[in-house]
Amino acid sequence: MTTAAERLARRRAHAAARPAVDLTSQITSDVMNQGPRPTCVACTIAAAHEAERSGFEAAVEPIWWRLREWHLADEKGTTLLSAGQALSHTGHCKAHLWPYNNALGFGTEPPLHQPALPRGRARTSFRWSSLMMALRMQLKMSWPPDTR
Repeated sequence: MTTAAERLARRRAHAAARPAVDLTSQITSDVMNQGPRPTCVACTIAAAHEAERSGFEAAVEPIWWRLREWHLADEKGTTLLSAGQALSHTGHCKAHLWPYNNALGFGTEPPLHQPALPRGRARTSFRWSSLMMALRMQLKMSWPPDTR
């Protein structure tokens, strides 16, 4: 039987052996000013979704709204796992349908238009598992973040 420390060491070794993933060339929108809001994970998920779907500018608010509704985010932010759950449930709409409001602090506002949040499988063709792996690898390879 292996210990928790051994399992962690094995996972870290496997992660370090994977090639780095760089999605920056596939992101179509400009880097946004998130203001004082702790929405960096939701912004990252939206950017990664944009990288997968060329020409799609994803809204940040649906993910953040769902996270706040489920009490999975607060003034400190959230986790990739929680954001993935929110994305899987809510989906993404186009950014112009639910514009980002950087004046809300860590709060949120209800959906502006219910049709902006499609229901069922049609809401996204997004492969959450591949995104999660790519984001984890990027975080491991560049943590702490390069702020140059």
